[in-house]
Amino acid sequence: MAIAVGSAGLTTLGIAVAQDKTTPPGFENMLTTSLEGVEGKELIISRVELAPNTELPPHWHPGEEIGYVLEGDMILEQKGQGGVIVRAGQIIKIPYKQIHSGASRDDGAKLLVIRVHDKGEPERVPVDRSEMEAQPEEAAEAPAEEEAAD
Repeated sequence: MAIAVGSAGLTTLGIAVAQDKTTPPGFENMLTTSLEGVEGKELIISRVELAPNTELPPHWHPGEEIGYVLEGDMILEQKGQGGVIVRAGQIIKIPYKQIHSGASRDDGAKLLVIRVHDKGEPERVPVDRSEMEAQPEEAAEAPAEEEAAD
């Protein structure tokens, strides 16, 4: 099993530190590892800190992305959908190769992001803003998660 741990991780145990050179400021890959029994996939866990009023350019990932907002809030836009406000304590899921962008608001945002990713592919693929369909000016609140049935 291949493991790479970011600078906040287990570097004293001799595990390789790997920070993707294309990783934007405020993004730290804490763990990149193969998934046992799942050919061609890897797990990437990242910590993301967005300064206040920071916009991420449109992009997609060769994998599914799940984000948990630790602090602050942000607006998430996905191609073909309006912007959604995601607040601390909420989880977002972005489908495989879905074009999306995000923007922090006045307090910035901190997230934990987990991706199941196609191994060997770039972490993110930038796209032109024109590839995002026209989005409404106002962002809606993210829907509350439905409680699981017993």
